[in-house]
Amino acid sequence: MEFIKTFGLLVVTALAEIVGCYLPYLWSKVCVQPSDLDWLTA
Repeated sequence: MEFIKTFGLLVVTALAEIVGCYLPYLWSKVCVQPSDLDWLTA
């Protein structure tokens, strides 16, 4: 039973890590235009 709890926590943590890293990347590729970032280089 302990193994199932540990494995479940590992799966949940891995999914949270993937979603937390992939969604900002996807948002930056889809929603942000290069011209929106011009203020960073000023």
